[in-house]
Amino acid sequence: MKQSLFRKLTHQSLAKLKISGTILDVGGDYRSLYRICLGGQHKFITLNIDEQTKPDLKFNAESIPWPVSDSQFDAVLLINVLEHIYNYRAVLQESFRVVKPDGHLVIVVPFLYPLHPSPHDYFRYSEETLLKLLNDYHFSDRQLTCLGYGAFSTACANLQRFFPLPLYWFLEKISIGTDWVIKYLACRLGRKYTGAEYPLGYLVVARRSKQSLC
Repeated sequence: MKQSLFRKLTHQSLAKLKISGTILDVGGDYRSLYRICLGGQHKFITLNIDEQTKPDLKFNAESIPWPVSDSQFDAVLLINVLEHIYNYRAVLQESFRVVKPDGHLVIVVPFLYPLHPSPHDYFRYSEETLLKLLNDYHFSDRQLTCLGYGAFSTACANLQRFFPLPLYWFLEKISIGTDWVIKYLACRLGRKYTGAEYPLGYLVVARRSKQSLC
């Protein structure tokens, strides 16, 4: 299976999380591999407008309110969803409403990544934007992970579709290695290059604070 570097890094990062309880997977799919990666004892409830995903709740996430009760879930997942949502503020508002106090919100979004309409592709969110939005909606303990190694591996990942699988695997390893070498040289020479300037995307984990929305 030809899996993108962004997806592999997403799964690796999610595997480090442990979230137990009932999880609302907004825009998710029962076949999504990230569900297997996420640690903890949990049950997924899917909210999606697409019947092919076999959602538990067939509903447009941009419409509010969602057909669930306040403080019902231990966590809300927005995995590669926000870039497809035009009314993203409604989604964040509802995520706050339906998650329990001290419950988790988990977001994954692409950044330096090809357009992928499903059926639309509206936004790319920077680190600064994500943290500010979560602060605006009273999510605390915000932890952000940059998904990527640097400019070379990000460029290679964006060209994945043009290469047959064995060649791409080789190029991916070479590009990741190149990023590590450039980071080492930049450090030695006092130049700015951490790799975080060229993210494929971000994973953000936050908690709902007990402060209510005004």
